[in-house]
Amino acid sequence: MEEHKYDKIKKYPNGITVVGIAAEGYNLTSKAIKYGFLDKTGKEIVSCKYDYFGDFKSNVAVVGIGNYNFWGDCSIGFFGKWGCVNTTGEEIVPIGKYKYVGFDGCCKFPYMAAFSEDMLAVCEWETEKWGFVDNTGNEIIPCKYDNIDWFRSDTNNNRSLFSPPKPFANGLARVKLNDRWFYIDKTGNEVNIDVN
Repeated sequence: MEEHKYDKIKKYPNGITVVGIAAEGYNLTSKAIKYGFLDKTGKEIVSCKYDYFGDFKSNVAVVGIGNYNFWGDCSIGFFGKWGCVNTTGEEIVPIGKYKYVGFDGCCKFPYMAAFSEDMLAVCEWETEKWGFVDNTGNEIIPCKYDNIDWFRSDTNNNRSLFSPPKPFANGLARVKLNDRWFYIDKTGNEVNIDVN
């Protein structure tokens, strides 16, 4: 790998290296960095074309094409189109297929877009309803829910404000449909348990 060719480098334990190149005339604090990644031999798998490149979780990373909005030196959000790429470079969720990929507020907090038990929440453009894709990009649970409980607390009712959302825990997700909250399993079947 020619590390001097890239302006940003982040290596992962699975051998993948995410790399970034700043646009000509910009520095690393600018919003003009394009990201791609290399395999463990240093071969370029995806050229530097994404404006946002999330962490690999379940061998898939959330990616985005769009713009960061800044207030001074602080990013206040990423606004664009979302998708997912796997470690072979395949866009398993094509850019722009869904309005949101991951967290409901991912346009403001893209680092929050993450898989939860190999499932990722997605939102349709037209209906703004939520469902789930798996780590191969297949829509396992159709987009029909009005909302998802993003930050389910643990048994001690604790959670960190900056923890990634985890709608699935112990194989269940809490969803809302027609003003009613309930749990579903990873196939989308309703599970009859007490909902607070």
